[in-house]
Amino acid sequence: MFPTICQQCAKLQEKKLRGNCRACADLGFDSTILCELNRSVQQGKSEFKCYAFKPKLSLVTTEEQSSPNNIHEQSTSASKSAIVKQMMSDNIKYRKALALQKLDRNPDEEIIELKYHYVWNVMERRPLFADGKESFERVYDTLINTSIPSVLCAALIWLAPDHIHVYYESDGSDSPENVMHTLKRVIEASVKKQPLDVTAELGNHWNLWDEGYFIETIG
Repeated sequence: MFPTICQQCAKLQEKKLRGNCRACADLGFDSTILCELNRSVQQGKSEFKCYAFKPKLSLVTTEEQSSPNNIHEQSTSASKSAIVKQMMSDNIKYRKALALQKLDRNPDEEIIELKYHYVWNVMERRPLFADGKESFERVYDTLINTSIPSVLCAALIWLAPDHIHVYYESDGSDSPENVMHTLKRVIEASVKKQPLDVTAELGNHWNLWDEGYFIETIG
């Protein structure tokens, strides 16, 4: 049985209600997965919390979609997506060149490159990254500069107010679960080191991410 708040939420059956997450829209990601993750990590709790609740009777108008602010957001989203795509293209070229060098030195060497798409929620789907640009740039830079032995590259695909999309390539020497936990810790440490304005209300002791996550192989 779904919690009462879920039964009253428009997102329960409508997969197209992706809020302002550009990645969910571009990738055709089933946003009800985010709801399922939130429910799964709160099983057994006396009170279920979800800050992404959207009433069933709320209206979405074309005027809202075409408002000047929304047009600006779409333009910013498009530019960020273009940057990520270019970065991925450059990385693929680099990895190809490196692989060819390895094969030239040792033709019998086995080269493994596994590519993953991660998605996980902010705790209770709080909209902690609603400020947009500041949060995006901080998390983006954190992932780009992170060095993990088994990770060939890690990059931010998109940072929604209440969840995150991460791309990473692995050499297969560590499990996706261990890498996921490491990435979560690295990003959380960065955010806590220089807290965002919206996290001040949570005090000194708080968790940024919940324990659930979604993973799929790509490429």
